[in-house]
Amino acid sequence: KADWGVGNRMGRNLHNGGLGKNEKQPGGNGAVYVQEYSHGDSCDQDDVAESVIKGGNVVHGSVDRSTTVRFSCGKKSELMDIKEDSTCHYVLEVAVPELCEHRLFRATTTRTQVVKCLPV
Repeated sequence: KADWGVGNRMGRNLHNGGLGKNEKQPGGNGAVYVQEYSHGDSCDQDDVAESVIKGGNVVHGSVDRSTTVRFSCGKKSELMDIKEDSTCHYVLEVAVPELCEHRLFRATTTRTQVVKCLPV
């Protein structure tokens, strides 16, 4: 059993791109499906409560954990990255090959045509 939970799913959004310049670019067209989870277990250890108080986000001496999960097209199913971007908020980057087939995630195809120039 995990010592904490991610909380309740809040919503679903589809974003085009949005990765930082040093992060791995997903396959497909760069679209990302985002799910937000909030109201997870409380972060109430002394060191966390102090940093939350200093940051101005105090909820009765603690803050609820929350998580953003970003799904993107990838060559294999994998958890690509986990970050704690702010106190008790986590961001998970997940690659899902099945998304590459979805019309909103497909890479755009460029049609090329050969042009032959003839003397006039």
